[in-house]
Amino acid sequence: MRFTVLVDTIVSMKYKHTSVVPAHGLSILVEHSEGTRILFSTGPSLNILKRNAITLGISLKEIDILFIPVWKRPLAGCYEEVIAEFKPKLVCTPPRGLTQEFEYVIREEEPMRIQDKIYSTGILSFGPYKEHAMILVDHERTFLFIGCAAYGFNRIVLRTREYPPLKAIIGGLHLSTLDREGFRELIYIYETTKADIIPLFCTSKEARQKIINIVGKSYDLGVGFVYRYTRPL
Repeated sequence: MRFTVLVDTIVSMKYKHTSVVPAHGLSILVEHSEGTRILFSTGPSLNILKRNAITLGISLKEIDILFIPVWKRPLAGCYEEVIAEFKPKLVCTPPRGLTQEFEYVIREEEPMRIQDKIYSTGILSFGPYKEHAMILVDHERTFLFIGCAAYGFNRIVLRTREYPPLKAIIGGLHLSTLDREGFRELIYIYETTKADIIPLFCTSKEARQKIINIVGKSYDLGVGFVYRYTRPL
């Protein structure tokens, strides 16, 4: 399994002096070891998405699944443009006022299968925003991709309990260093799962560094960051 960050609020140091640009949003290309290619969120702008992908040497052709976690501009700002240009085979979204025939709309509040080894956490909501996250199982490990975590990343993580051991939590954690309770919950999750935690998008720069220190990693996070996982020998 491999994923590449295409849109984020910062640029990784490796690509700091290239034409890659940051944006207030998130988009990740996820590549399952069995070949499925998933675009997780679109980011706010097709121009930025395409520009960064080209600079990173990433092709957005042959996208199998477009996964929209929540209907917010930073995560779905160029939704229709991405569909028109890249023609994903399956479009998975949370509910909204108007739906289109080609959309696979998740309405259930429990985890559910999208296709083999790819799942939705089911919908979480307390107010106007309905959010879900993506569960991907690869080499008997679980990878959790979160868009915004507006209703708490801990509630989203709980939705992975019936799946193989959690290997990584990736995405927007809706967290700053001022959120002491949030960090207590994150530390508890890390100590009980030892999962890799890759904070992006709506995780403040200071919170990202604190998380990296907690998990003892040297991640160069931001646009251009690549994560790989292969079956242990």
